[in-house]
Amino acid sequence: LMFTIPIGDVSRVDHLTEQNLDLQFQTDEASSKATLLTAMRLTVPPVAEPSAVDLEKVLKDGMGGRIAGDDVVTRLEKMRLFFPRGIFDIELCTKSMLLAGKGKEMRVIYKNIARMVLLPRENDFYLALQLTDPLRQGQTMYPFIVLQLNPDEEVTNLPINMVDWDAYHADWKVENDKKPEAKREKEAPLKPEMSGKFYDVLVRLLKALTKVRLTTPTKFVNSMGQRYIACNMKSADGFLFPLDSAFFCLHKPPMLT
Repeated sequence: LMFTIPIGDVSRVDHLTEQNLDLQFQTDEASSKATLLTAMRLTVPPVAEPSAVDLEKVLKDGMGGRIAGDDVVTRLEKMRLFFPRGIFDIELCTKSMLLAGKGKEMRVIYKNIARMVLLPRENDFYLALQLTDPLRQGQTMYPFIVLQLNPDEEVTNLPINMVDWDAYHADWKVENDKKPEAKREKEAPLKPEMSGKFYDVLVRLLKALTKVRLTTPTKFVNSMGQRYIACNMKSADGFLFPLDSAFFCLHKPPMLT
């Protein structure tokens, strides 16, 4: 069996062990083919030339890393993630978002986001993105991406780069024309520069880019005015948020039931 794989189709390369490389491929566009290559594991013999390290460098230098037409909308630096834990720089593009942290780089295709949930606590808000197909980093699977946000943080003049603002506004009008005026004002369209509560600006950005509806706990409030219940999952502490039609357990890893 012999076939050719363009390096530009490689979205991520992970050096698993001294001799093993894990390759992930772009799967943004729906394919009518019966078989779709999404990942490949390469084992490089210790005496081979080039070595696994050299091959990793060649692949990373040559791979596209971005889907065709996936233009950068804005960049967010030093974002705290609850899951996977760490500090990441986030690049929001028109078709995907890139998370780059220490030793980790993951690209989330918007079509792979099934649900978006905002979970409020006293000092932190958590924005959870449920993925249809979990991301894989080596042997670890990530079915959720959870951002940890400061509800009091403000942002001023965050630049937003939509390639075609006229097309964006036309689409927004079609989607929101039949909504009540109060709701249209609350979900006002994006602007070339955005200011306000950072979590609110981020939510509006992701709703516009992903076309995924935001879910928040609205009906449940305990005796202390909290939207959650402290809970345990085996030996791990967590917080259980009752949603309208599901329960979200915020612990590691997160769970939605």
